Amino acid sequence: MRALLPFAWSRLSKDARLALTSHRQQFLCVPLLASATRQVAEPAVPDYLLFTSQRGVQADLVQPWFQGLWRALPAYAVGGKTAAAVTSAGLPLARQVAPPAPRILPLLPTDL
Repeated sequence: MRALLPFAWSRLSKDARLALTSHRQQFLCVPLLASATRQVAEPAVPDYLLFTSQRGVQADLVQPWFQGLWRALPAYAVGGKTAAAVTSAGLPLARQVAPPAPRILPLLPTDL
C-alpha cells in the first residue's frame, strides 16, 4: 500500500522523521507545499491519501491531475482542521487522528 503524502520529507521535524523512517517506503512524498499554486507532474496513483495539514489538501486540489480517480481515494487526516478541509473538498475521509503525525501510522491500511 502506498500513500500520497503532499509535503517535502525535508520539512518534517527531526522527531517526526525518526518516527516515520521505517515507513518511508509507504509514501509518495510530493513536494507540493513550496507554493499553494505550484503544479507538479502527476505521480503514480497511490492506494490512499494522507494529509497532515490543510495546506496539503489545498495543494492537491490545485493540481490538474487531481481529478476523477484521485478524488475517490480514501483520505487519512492528522488533526481536526485537516479533516475538515478533506471533507470540505468532498474527499472521502477514512480516518482522522489527533496530532502528532506519527500517531496515524498504526492506523494506515496495509491491505485495502
